[in-house]
Amino acid sequence: SSLAVLTNEPVTFTAVSLNQGPSDAQNLSITMTLTPDFRYTAHTATGATCTTPQVGNSGVVTCTWAGATAVNASRTLSVVAFSNNQGATAVNASTVSDTSDPVTANNVGNVSVQVGFPIEEIPTVNQYGLILLGLMLGLLGFVAVRRNS
Repeated sequence: SSLAVLTNEPVTFTAVSLNQGPSDAQNLSITMTLTPDFRYTAHTATGATCTTPQVGNSGVVTCTWAGATAVNASRTLSVVAFSNNQGATAVNASTVSDTSDPVTANNVGNVSVQVGFPIEEIPTVNQYGLILLGLMLGLLGFVAVRRNS
């Protein structure tokens, strides 16, 4: 998937690990990697023990939920970061547990991110302002012609 964000604006990346069975997932972990283009600000992972980069640095956020994650239960890691670099980058996430997983292909994900500068709105005049401006210019032109004659 892809995402467009603005420079120096916070963005939240969320990784969800859903245990699709066939058994409980013991000591489930989610790891999210912030490329050097993104700076870590904060995270949320209810009930987990986490390691993170220092605020303002890029790096890896890893959260582990001790014990069993039941079949059809999920764990969620949300990371808030910002980028001060314009361009294309990506954020990757993966999940593992101490329990053998029969389908490892669905344990990774990534999002392509396009970072850009904010669009600045240019102030404009509404239609009545344009009519008034046109009348004023016409009046000034009329006065200038009358003075020269």
